[in-house]
Amino acid sequence: MRNAQKEQKHSSMTQPNGAKHRILIVDDDEAIRSLLQVTLSSARFELAIAANGAQALKVVDNWQPNLILLDMRMPIMDGWQFIQAYRQMPPPFAAIVILTASLDSERIRQQVAADAALLKPFSPDTILDVVMRFLRKP
Repeated sequence: MRNAQKEQKHSSMTQPNGAKHRILIVDDDEAIRSLLQVTLSSARFELAIAANGAQALKVVDNWQPNLILLDMRMPIMDGWQFIQAYRQMPPPFAAIVILTASLDSERIRQQVAADAALLKPFSPDTILDVVMRFLRKP
């Protein structure tokens, strides 16, 4: 019964027009990128992957995500710098969920005006719950 409930809970992976929801994963940690990629691709989301904010800016220049999962501490361009540059681009803007190991995650979320914060480490179920919370919004 629990598996049937979980499957129903995470079954709406497409937009009203039938297109897959697009999620951009931005993290310099290969293990975290892999966890997110496996979890979200198995749920049939369309994914793009970037190892830092500079790569992510190149992605969003040509590919409009519905949601961005963003690590805050990365080399080359960190999460703070990415958000600042991203918000200088023309809209529409994707929802941003910051990924952080900091116990001050809520303060950081407020500082950068992100939509949510996900505290590391996290489980695949937590990832899917957070993602679905944002992608179910009209």
